[in-house]
Amino acid sequence: MILRNFTLLYVEDDQDTQKAMKAILEDEVKIFYQAYNGDEGLALYKEKKPDIVLTDINMPGMSGLDMALAIKNIDKTQHIAITSAFDEKNILLDAINIGIDGFMVKPVDIDILIEKLEHIAQHLLNHIDAEKARNEAHK
Repeated sequence: MILRNFTLLYVEDDQDTQKAMKAILEDEVKIFYQAYNGDEGLALYKEKKPDIVLTDINMPGMSGLDMALAIKNIDKTQHIAITSAFDEKNILLDAINIGIDGFMVKPVDIDILIEKLEHIAQHLLNHIDAEKARNEAHK
């Protein structure tokens, strides 16, 4: 699995969901970071610079969308996927406008989640390979 080469930050305020996702994803990625709200998530993002961010939308304090926007303002190429219990068009449009890589409605189908994260990881790997090729060409 390509995903094992990358780090992931998971931001979710529900502790039971956090625990369940950690049990599923911790062995699927290189390093699994977790935060319980957007403020913690943004601080951890700045400290650790994970390859992929997976976040809930509705959380106390800073929402997942606000955190995603703040992260995109730091690094517009950051890969972010969102989960939400709400399937509202305006939330989906906001996510698209921010540049979110994936949007999944809760309860999340684990197979689909892993597939989306693998797709993001493949995109990251392609970008890394392209950078290496460009650097080799300039030597």
